[in-house]
Amino acid sequence: MRIENSSVRLAVALALEVLCFVIDMRLPRGYAGWLIYYFPLFLVWDVGVGAIIAVATFATVLEIAGLFFSPFEQPWRIVDWANRFAGVLVFWFFSIMSILRLKYMKRLKRQDEQLRRQVLMLNQVQDAVITIDNETRIKYLNAAAYRQYDIDPRESVLGSKLGEYFAFEWQSPFQFKEYTRAIQRDGMWKGEKIHITHKGRRIWGESVISQIRDENGAPTGVAAVVRDITERKQAQAALEESRERLVLANEAAGIGTWSSEMEADVFDWDLTTRRHWGFGKNERLSCKKLYSRIHPDDRSLMMEATDAIARSGIIRSVQIRVVHSDGSVHHLASTGRAMTDFRGNVSRIIGTSLDITDRVKSEENIKQLNKELKRRAHELEYANRELEAFSYSVTHDLKSPLTAVISLGEVLNLDYAKQLDEDGQKLAGRIVDSAKRMHVLIEDILNLSKVNRYDMHFEDVDLGALASKIIDELRSRQPDRYVDIRVHHVGLARADARLMHIALTNLMTNAFKYTQKAEKPRIEFGCLREHKEEIYYVRDNGAGFDMSQADKLFVPFKRLHAEKEFSGTGVGLATVARIIARHNGRIWAEGAPGKGASFYFTIPGSDG
Repeated sequence: MRIENSSVRLAVALALEVLCFVIDMRLPRGYAGWLIYYFPLFLVWDVGVGAIIAVATFATVLEIAGLFFSPFEQPWRIVDWANRFAGVLVFWFFSIMSILRLKYMKRLKRQDEQLRRQVLMLNQVQDAVITIDNETRIKYLNAAAYRQYDIDPRESVLGSKLGEYFAFEWQSPFQFKEYTRAIQRDGMWKGEKIHITHKGRRIWGESVISQIRDENGAPTGVAAVVRDITERKQAQAALEESRERLVLANEAAGIGTWSSEMEADVFDWDLTTRRHWGFGKNERLSCKKLYSRIHPDDRSLMMEATDAIARSGIIRSVQIRVVHSDGSVHHLASTGRAMTDFRGNVSRIIGTSLDITDRVKSEENIKQLNKELKRRAHELEYANRELEAFSYSVTHDLKSPLTAVISLGEVLNLDYAKQLDEDGQKLAGRIVDSAKRMHVLIEDILNLSKVNRYDMHFEDVDLGALASKIIDELRSRQPDRYVDIRVHHVGLARADARLMHIALTNLMTNAFKYTQKAEKPRIEFGCLREHKEEIYYVRDNGAGFDMSQADKLFVPFKRLHAEKEFSGTGVGLATVARIIARHNGRIWAEGAPGKGASFYFTIPGSDG
């Protein structure tokens, strides 16, 4: 059984030495009994230097003591002494060799432990560590290298050619030459290049490559530490692309960027900002030169904005005028923001610049145009009122003589019919009929004028009920005529009830009039909903109209049918159009000759 405890092993070794002494004293004459003292030494030869010296010293003491207790007589005593002296020398020689061996083993153990720790540390490193010899054979890979280059950790790669598991792509032949010169001159190279992994994956690697030399200074290979910077490269590429896009967007929008140091007269302005202020590309900027370009009336405004940014750090915008060297005045909109250092103090201001000269001029032109439009609108409104007043006055004044003409014509037909021949009676009748038509036309014109002058009163109006009431009135005028009339429920509309009554009356009257020749006359009133808009309609199957003439429907006095075919003045639909317009709505019509007509209109704000 192996004794593990060092103290116990030393005690046993010393006890065995005593036992060897007793045996030595009992051996017959002529035996080299001192040899047995070597055996206890094997118990302590790996315990430590002290244990070996202790056993050797104790054995030497016992050997010397054996000289005095030796049972041999002359001449054997002299031989025994010589043997024992030689044995002591040999014993100490082996003891010293054991001590040297022990120290050598301990040094190897320390080196092995150090190497093991280094390997452990290298395996904990997140960067790939690779060593190769002069023939590009792999000598070592850490755990990160296996992961980074997609190599199975169970695969034995040591001693294999580097190119069997991964490869490099130099950015240019010049970079490879630079690497070769750096290794030969300095023994080290730092740089970035593309690596191709065992699975063909391309990664960016940041490498530090050092040359390995032996004790004679001869190169034996290289060691490389490679960091995977693929994500950083991708982020840099994305950032650069975003920066380029921002630059292009700023150039397209005419936006300039600038920055200025707070405690130094240092300005970093791009070309667009320099153009805004009228400075050249390489012209040196200073606070004095900048403020000399600002319009005198705007300098205090600029100083206040700059002080506010430096004091509060918040974003501020200011509009100023800048006078270029050629005397031209430009309007600029500038926005600034304060940037702080690690102490929290404002170190510089960054911002943007935009030339809004054209926009300011456009706004001024628009203001001037608005003033002109308002003036013309007032003039037009006044002219319309004058024209309406004139039309109303004329039409109103015409009613009295027309009434007199109608009355006199009727008296002429009744009282003097016998004194007139047949042609005279016809002429008198035509005079009365024409005067009556003129009277109806004047009434329509007066109603059209009233629509424009009428003060509107909006309320919730049931257009379906209103349409039914109008139909009842029309039926009472022609009780012997049958018309299939359908009125759908359309809900309430926000409108003027009196004007809507006039509009629906005109539409329904037209429908009654133009269906009088239809075999089965039909009229329909309802509502459609399209794109969240209520569209009301009056539809009939009467005479219809040609769509090429649709633009004349709502023009006063424009009629699409002859007077002998269908009576009318051509003012009714024009009145409807004006009523819908006063409700901010739209009106249009669809039809075909002999297939009827449909009139559609909207009233914004209707509930449906």
